[in-house]
Amino acid sequence: MESIYESPLILAGVSLSLVVPLIVLFLRCLTVPQVSRARTTQIIGKALSTPVAHRADTPENTLAGIRKAWSKGATVVEVDLTFTKDGHPVLLHDLTVDRTSDGRDRIDGMTLAEAKKLDFGSKFGSPGERIPTLYEAIELCDQLDMVIILDVKSDTMRTLAVLKQLMAKNKSYYDRIIVASFYPSLVYLVRFMDPQIMTALCTRTSEFTYEMDGSNRHDRWWRQRLAPLYDAWLYVWIHSYFWRLAGFTIIFMYFGDITVEVQKYWMKRNIHLLAWTVNSKEEADKLVAMGIPVLTDDVAVMT
Repeated sequence: MESIYESPLILAGVSLSLVVPLIVLFLRCLTVPQVSRARTTQIIGKALSTPVAHRADTPENTLAGIRKAWSKGATVVEVDLTFTKDGHPVLLHDLTVDRTSDGRDRIDGMTLAEAKKLDFGSKFGSPGERIPTLYEAIELCDQLDMVIILDVKSDTMRTLAVLKQLMAKNKSYYDRIIVASFYPSLVYLVRFMDPQIMTALCTRTSEFTYEMDGSNRHDRWWRQRLAPLYDAWLYVWIHSYFWRLAGFTIIFMYFGDITVEVQKYWMKRNIHLLAWTVNSKEEADKLVAMGIPVLTDDVAVMT
């Protein structure tokens, strides 16, 4: 008579019965609890009172832009975080300084001293404006009692180091700073490092397949072919378990993807929506009526 331990099917079943609980236990050990509902609700309440200022205001990602957004009534400002060649955190959206300054080069190809020599305001009617460091921007937001949302696209390890330093320096920054990114891995690592930091996951249907204008995101044909598979996998991963694993409490969602059903789905999981980027007063009013704050390029037009 064949022993049950010699049956491949039974052995496979026994193995699974041992492995699955271990995997579940492993994931639970890596799961980061959400910040309190009260903290998130407080931030969302501020963002509902006036729209969130996208890249601050003109000149974008500058101290002058932050002041201008504040003067228009904004209480929450969104800026882009990147790093110079010598590792200083600064505010800039593009990989290069070409579009927003009088210089030409990649920001990661110049030192902070070199970047500070450039004029980031003359193209927007505010000559003499310099690129701000993250520390300068946070200090200004602290003075103006504004929440600052950091959109991070790269340099994960440098970002973690800077955030750790900031939070150790001033505990009030936990309610001043929100870290946002399209990259789930970055959101998770920030939360894993410090569960008290509020984070937001940025999403858009087919984000890694198509640009905002509908054109292909990738030059190489094989990457473009594989991109929809990645987008589909990412959608399933975020909706199934990642939200629980990372414990984020805000989703920055492209406004065209938002429906009542989508809002209900995430609210059941204690996750608030924030719509980007809304420049129609009619659309903004509709979203705010649903209890969803909006990110906009011009706060004055939306209020």
